[in-house]
Amino acid sequence: MKAGEPADDADTWLRAVTNYSHVRQGRIHHAEAKKWLSPPDDPQAKWKLEISGELLSLVDDIVGRARERVAAQQEKLKAAGKPVPSVLQFCGILHAKAKVIRSVTGLKCDVIYDPQPNSDAHANLVVLDKGPDDILTVVATLLDTLVWVPQDQVSADQTLFPT
Repeated sequence: MKAGEPADDADTWLRAVTNYSHVRQGRIHHAEAKKWLSPPDDPQAKWKLEISGELLSLVDDIVGRARERVAAQQEKLKAAGKPVPSVLQFCGILHAKAKVIRSVTGLKCDVIYDPQPNSDAHANLVVLDKGPDDILTVVATLLDTLVWVPQDQVSADQTLFPT
């Protein structure tokens, strides 16, 4: 797969959640998820909003990568002389098959492979037809579509670890 190409329908987009303040009553809080969505860095992109994640097919250790992400966030705060909040921990995984993301009712979405220097598994869940003015609708729809798996249940999730 080349950068900029859509992920295979059978692949799974996932995002590690690394802050317990983003989880409320056993769900991802919509106000926090709203912060993850942003317009693309590339003004020539065909989509209006994106949320970073990774492709399961390219991740060899889901939990290990999530913990590395937490450690990098903690180090960034320490380097800036800021305190590291205790809520900054691996909390769980959001995920969905690319095919499911493409079939979301009310949004036109896709999963685009976008390798980065720190993650060759990086992929964006993109929204092609709704922009920042529709972000509340986008977040609500995506949170209804994506599967939330708390950290203590990740290893038992059949999509993330098929038997």
